[in-house]
Amino acid sequence: MRTRGPLPVLAVDVLCGAVLATCVTGLLWMTVVRRDDSRAALRAIGAANADAQRDLAALRALRDEQRALLVERRRQLAERGTLPDQPPLVDYFQTVATLAGAHGLQVVRQKPGPALHYPGLQEHRVEYELTGAFTDLVAFLRAVEEVDFWGDVGYLKVQCDPAARDSDSPSRLAQLTFSLFSTPPPEPAPEAVGAS
Repeated sequence: MRTRGPLPVLAVDVLCGAVLATCVTGLLWMTVVRRDDSRAALRAIGAANADAQRDLAALRALRDEQRALLVERRRQLAERGTLPDQPPLVDYFQTVATLAGAHGLQVVRQKPGPALHYPGLQEHRVEYELTGAFTDLVAFLRAVEEVDFWGDVGYLKVQCDPAARDSDSPSRLAQLTFSLFSTPPPEPAPEAVGAS
C-alpha cells in the first residue's frame, strides 16, 4: 500500500504544476503578445471616437444653421403674412398693367388660365403677351419681382416681334405666364353616415 500512496500525491503535484504553468503562460501571452493587439484596438477606438466627435460637431453646426434659417423664415413670414384665402387677381393685374405702361410696354393679350390645386396650395395662372424694347422688358420683369404679392413669373419666352420685323424697331414680343398663389378653398365636411 505504500507504493500506491505517493503516486496519487505525485499526480496531483504534476497536475497542479501543469495548471500553474498554463496560467503563467496565458498571463505572459496576454501581457506581452496581446498587449500590442490591445493597443492597436485602443488606437482604432480612439480614432473612431475622434471621427464621431467631428461628425457630431458638424451635425450640431448644421442644426444651428437650420435653426437660424427657421428663425429667419418665421421672421419673413411675420413680415409678409400668410397666403391669402382668395388671390387678389384684379389688384395684381392692375399693378402689372401699370408697371408695363411705366416701362413703355404694350399689353397685346391677356388670357386667364385654369386654377391648379396642390396640397395646401392653389395656383392661378394668367398668360400675357407684351411688346416693347428688350431693356424695357428686363426692367419690367425686375419691377414685377419686387411687387409684394404672392405671385411669380412661371414662364417667359422673348422673341422678335413679328409685327415689327420689317421696320427698324428693336421691338420684342414677350410671352409670360403669371402665377398667383392662395390657400385652397376648404373641403366640404363629409356627410354623416346614416343621416337623412
